Amino acid sequence: KPKMNKNDNIHTLSVILNGCLPYEYDQKLTDNETTLAITKEGSDLTMYVSTDVNNGDDFIVTYGRDDPTMGYYTTYETFRWTTEDEQIPLDTILKDIMSCL
Repeated sequence: KPKMNKNDNIHTLSVILNGCLPYEYDQKLTDNETTLAITKEGSDLTMYVSTDVNNGDDFIVTYGRDDPTMGYYTTYETFRWTTEDEQIPLDTILKDIMSCL
């Protein structure tokens, strides 16, 4: 089975979320297009999603608060979206985004 380039998964997720997230959510690729930053209008929290370096089919998800005045990011939680039967359920991803932000 051919393996996708690890960055392809993050691009695919970005395209899918662009069509599925409600209008008050925004997402953009950062860190040389290896990380997806997701924000919600009116929230000071940010969710960062990147592919797992050990398993390019899984994603590492971190969310927390940026504090530009202090110059750092406070992490509230880090978790994984693990592939199940080679596909992470979209409803799980959307539910996590909406409940964290």
